Parts: sequence; structure tokens; C-alpha cells
Amino acid sequence: MQQPIKLLKARDLGETLNESIKFIRLYFPAFVKPILFLILPLLLIASYGFVEYFKLITTMMKTMDPSTMGGSVASVFFGYVGYLLAAMLQMLTVAEAYLALEKSEDGTITASDIFQGIKNHFFRFLGFLIMITAILIFISVVIVGVGVLLFKLTPFTMPFFVIAGFIALMYTMVVLSITPFIYLREKLGILDAISRSFYLVKGHWWSTFGIIFVASMAVQILSTVFVIPFYGMFFMKMIHSVQDGGASSLTSIYEFTPLQSISFIFMMVGITILSTLIYVVTTMRYYSLVEIKDGEGLLADIQQIGNQDTQGDPV
Repeated sequence: MQQPIKLLKARDLGETLNESIKFIRLYFPAFVKPILFLILPLLLIASYGFVEYFKLITTMMKTMDPSTMGGSVASVFFGYVGYLLAAMLQMLTVAEAYLALEKSEDGTITASDIFQGIKNHFFRFLGFLIMITAILIFISVVIVGVGVLLFKLTPFTMPFFVIAGFIALMYTMVVLSITPFIYLREKLGILDAISRSFYLVKGHWWSTFGIIFVASMAVQILSTVFVIPFYGMFFMKMIHSVQDGGASSLTSIYEFTPLQSISFIFMMVGITILSTLIYVVTTMRYYSLVEIKDGEGLLADIQQIGNQDTQGDPV
């Protein structure tokens, strides 16, 4: 029996990252099947859709034939839908792994636990993401509308509005990073989950931002393994096109050879799966914030000690 990770525990940046890596290392076998059978097929479809989109756009640039526009729209549609569904399943896979660990008595979780959780929460989580996206779009439209109005009335205030809007956006994005897991774990409504996120992050925004930033930078650095093959071939073609000259040579830069198509798919799949680390770190941060703000783990330990003392009393 492996030593389980204590989830409800106050952690600093280093502890959060270390225990997130430990979480991935211990429970990687449970992640393999959901990634292979759910996330990977969607990423392959999405990547292929984007490859076809680039090919069709290149054909249209060379032939000036607008009839390919319909195919390019369909390709990019399948690309984005596949990618968004894969990203949603990534978040849900990580969330279900944490929830399964929280319920586990011996600190073990299996792929079956994750699959069952995804089956139970898929449509609820999909509805949540659609609704929160709609809320964010509405807020963005309102902000843009206010910005346009201010620009017409008092143009000199526009730079200050842009700065304030950027700060508000950064603050909100960090807060909302833990909202999906709150929605699942605490079974709250969407607005209540958002309110709960603001409560937990209040007073701990900078440390939360720092943890997410470091995890994101780690993913960016590790992603170079997947990026180099594609962009290496891309820049080689660019150099040859500049040497050859001519518009046709410049257009050929964006023509995907079979090897480039494979390297593009390799890049998209690799980077996306690697970004699982960010979801793991963000969720680990949620448990730390709950312990810091509510002392949920400490209260559970006290209650457990009390139960043990009661059971040990003579009748």
C-alpha cells in the first residue's frame, strides 16, 4: 500500500509543485487509459482538422478559388470542437482522479474510478463550461461596450481603462482557474462556485498566480521537445523560399508535406497532454486554499480523534 497524499494541507509554492509531480508519478497508470481512449482520439481529430485547414487555405491562395472556403470552415470547426472537447476531458480526468483519491481509503485509484466519474459528471460539467463561457462572453461584450463609450466621450481615459481592464482580467482568470473543480467537488451552482472561488483566492492571489505561472512556464519549457520538429522544418522551408524568391515559393511555406503534418500533430498532441500538469497543480492549490481558509482537514482530523476516543471509552 502506497503512502497516500494528504490533500487538505496548507502548502507553499515548492510543496504544491512537488506534491503535484508526486501525484502524477503515483497515479500515472490510472491516467493512461482515459488519455489513450478519450483524449488522444479527439486530439488526433482536432490536429488533422487543422492540418486540412492549412492545406485548403494554401490551395485557395495558389488557385484563388473560393470554392475551398467551405471545406476550410468545416476543417477548422472540427479542429476547434475536437480540441475543446479534449481539453474539457483533460480537466475532468484530473478532477475525477482527485475526487477518487479523496474517497479512497488506501490511497489508490484506478482508471475505472476515473471513467466512472467522467460518465457521471460529463454532461453536468459540459453544461457548466458552456454557461461560464457564455457569462465570460457577456462580460467581455459589456466591457468592450463601456470602453467604446468612454472612448467617444473622453478619449484620454482609454489608456487607463485598458490597464484597469487587463488587471481585472488577470485577477479574474486566476480566480476562475479553481472554479470548475469547486463546481464538481462542492456541488454548488455556477454563481455560487464563482463566489466561492473569489472567497478562497482573496488574500492569496499572488501566491496562486505564482504557482500557476511556474507550472505554465515548466510546461512551456518541456513543450520544446514537441515544438522543435515542426518549426525546424517550417524554418528550413522558409529559408529555401527566400533563396528561391517568388510568390509561389512563399506560398509553398504553408504547404504541409506528410512529414510536416505528422510533426504538427505530434506537436499539438504533446503540448496538450503535457498541459495536464497545470490542471494538477491548480487543483492541488485548491485543496491548500480550502485548508488555509476553512481548516477542513484539521477539523476532520479532530473529529477522527474524537471518534477514536469515544470508541475506546469503556461501556
